[in-house]
Amino acid sequence: GVETTFVGLAAPTAATDQVVFKATGVKDKVTNETSTLTYTNGKVSAIVAAMPDGVTSCTPGTPTNGCRVLKLSYTAAGLLETVKAQVNTDADRTLASYSYDTDGRLATVTDSRTGLVTSYTYTGTGPDLRLATLTPPGLAPFSFEYSNNKLAKVTRPNPATAGGGTAQIAAFAYNVPLTGTVPNLPNMATEVTKWNQSSKPTQAFAVFSQDQPINGAPGSNDGAWKSADLQLTDNQGYTVNTASYGAGDWQITAAEYDTHDNVVMAWDERAIAAIRSGQVPTADADTVATKTVYDATGMLPTDVYGPIRQAVAANGTLKSLRTHTHTDYDQGAPNSGTNPDTGMAYRLATRVTVTAETVAGAVDATLSRSFNGYAALVAGDATGWDLGQPTSTTVDMDNSGTVNAGDITRKTRYDSRGRIIEQRQPQSAGTDAGTRTTAYYTAAATGASGCTSNPAWAGMTCKVGPA
Repeated sequence: GVETTFVGLAAPTAATDQVVFKATGVKDKVTNETSTLTYTNGKVSAIVAAMPDGVTSCTPGTPTNGCRVLKLSYTAAGLLETVKAQVNTDADRTLASYSYDTDGRLATVTDSRTGLVTSYTYTGTGPDLRLATLTPPGLAPFSFEYSNNKLAKVTRPNPATAGGGTAQIAAFAYNVPLTGTVPNLPNMATEVTKWNQSSKPTQAFAVFSQDQPINGAPGSNDGAWKSADLQLTDNQGYTVNTASYGAGDWQITAAEYDTHDNVVMAWDERAIAAIRSGQVPTADADTVATKTVYDATGMLPTDVYGPIRQAVAANGTLKSLRTHTHTDYDQGAPNSGTNPDTGMAYRLATRVTVTAETVAGAVDATLSRSFNGYAALVAGDATGWDLGQPTSTTVDMDNSGTVNAGDITRKTRYDSRGRIIEQRQPQSAGTDAGTRTTAYYTAAATGASGCTSNPAWAGMTCKVGPA
């Protein structure tokens, strides 16, 4: 995990005082690398990258080999003006500069390495302030038009060689009718009942692309609606449906969410079309969805069930089957499965099993199984549990359910900073041509031949080759 350190700008003098905190460091708990932030007049003035091996100090303003710093400066009004890089003992180089209009709004961003400029203009004031144009380097500007403070259209000038004028990039319609009052739109109030969608759409929005220019929402009988891409949201703001017109009908998708904001049921266009045409009864709508099951925390997907379909079963007959991908986590994890750096479970996948199953859950065949191992490949190395990444991946070729000589296993070895130093192909012992090694430059006097005592390049790849 990543640990961010905050300190208060000033100590409170009373229990009711509010304290403003600033971040001073970001530490990778796996590699113990820490980036630090320094402040001037309450604003971040420098970000110091984690120091590579052999580099012991890095001070903004003091050029040192192996030291990498981003330096930020501000205008008198406190607006970011330049970002400079202090790298090794080189002179500072400006990466980007920013200018502002008289109202303090961002006007230009200049990539100082290329001289390319992106510019911005605005319309309105106060709460009605909106971006009016965005001009990329060397290109025609994007213009933004608004209606009732909502984005209505994005346009760009056409080249004179293409006839000039203005091209619509996208146009937007809001509060699109849901209940079939517009003949050229689907009646989503009734359609969603066909697959028992639990969260009904309450708002619909339409996006028209370059091929269908519009000025305001089309009329009720306007065929332009069929050129729109529809996004439908429920009363919580989740996108629960999309729709676009093609093949003579609206092609609709649907999604349902859990309390952790995860999509747990999803129907694609093919599934919805089958339900709407009656090929799949409403009672069986769930069987043609992709269903995802999460653990109690809502963070780890444990099971994914694909849509049911006709497939050749293990006995050679045709059956209605669906794939089921089951993932196990933290099998054999140390410390009773608790990561000491986070106080939580490691949450690392250890086994993934894919089976073909009936709707009732009866397994017809195991299609594949793979294992992730996290043990250190060499004594003294950090384990995969420490680094949060597997040191071995195995395909269960003989479908035995265990790792054995008949399987295909690839191994990866990491250094203490989590960088790959060995990649072993199946059957390689780590000392032959089946292993690719990677060495890194270091400021220290010890390390791979030709890669030592070089603080300026410390941490960068030095050489890659066979063991």
